[in-house]
Amino acid sequence: MVSTMYQATLYFGLITAAVAGRLRHETLIANATSHQNATDRILAAVAAAERRTTNPICLVDTGMKCAAQGDCQQRTMGCSKDGRCLCLDGRCADASKTCRDEKSKWQDTELRIAPAAAPKHFITMKQNGGGDPDFKVGYPANNEPESLWLFMLQPDKKSMLLTTKQSRFLEDDFVMDLPPAPWPEDKLIPPIQAKLENAGQAEWQLEQGPKQNWRLRHVASDRYLMAAVFKAKAVNIKHAVPAKRKLPVLTTCAPSKCLAGEADWDIWPHTEHPFVKTKFQLPKAPWEDP
Repeated sequence: MVSTMYQATLYFGLITAAVAGRLRHETLIANATSHQNATDRILAAVAAAERRTTNPICLVDTGMKCAAQGDCQQRTMGCSKDGRCLCLDGRCADASKTCRDEKSKWQDTELRIAPAAAPKHFITMKQNGGGDPDFKVGYPANNEPESLWLFMLQPDKKSMLLTTKQSRFLEDDFVMDLPPAPWPEDKLIPPIQAKLENAGQAEWQLEQGPKQNWRLRHVASDRYLMAAVFKAKAVNIKHAVPAKRKLPVLTTCAPSKCLAGEADWDIWPHTEHPFVKTKFQLPKAPWEDP
């Protein structure tokens, strides 16, 4: 009797162990299949992202580098074969290196931008990589598209890409930017015209300055767009040959090196601009005095 019960118990235990082992095996197979399917989905999404062309309205490249899929910060990103974190499934990257469902949006107003310290000089930029941003003298007419500026507001609702009406019309993907880092704090670094490649590259943020002026800060470098204005020196007019006055120079400064008023800008028309809280305290401009 005892032997029979023992055999039955043993038999039941063997059957239970066999069933449990089979279940574990099937679970492992299911997990492996699920993992493989997930991997295949990611690889397919990355391959699709790699085929997307550069588009200012929806940037696929976050600007971050990677060596493996796990190196990218979000599940909405994937690591490309050449080591770039790309936004997946049609999402768009912005200056914060975040992939979002929203796209960037052109602001409709055509703008003229001039330094408060030299109000007759306006920023201009030749089309299709034809030259770095510079100044022209005189208020730009409506038929001067290289001197009419457009802001493209990114999904974070505060960072913008800056280009001209002409560049937008040509869809040449050139924007105002700075040269690649490093950006020495003690140097004035002029802006350049650059081909847009990734998020975090060429964004600017607009800060309110004094007396209805504005300041443009390059997000990646924290440098301010400025006009280096050369002031005339006192000379003995009886003996000196009148010197030709040097034109202002378009450049950028580190916050600690910006001179009073030279990072303040007038933007026409005076309309609603998306701006951020002032990040750095700059020297007080002469026109701020009551």
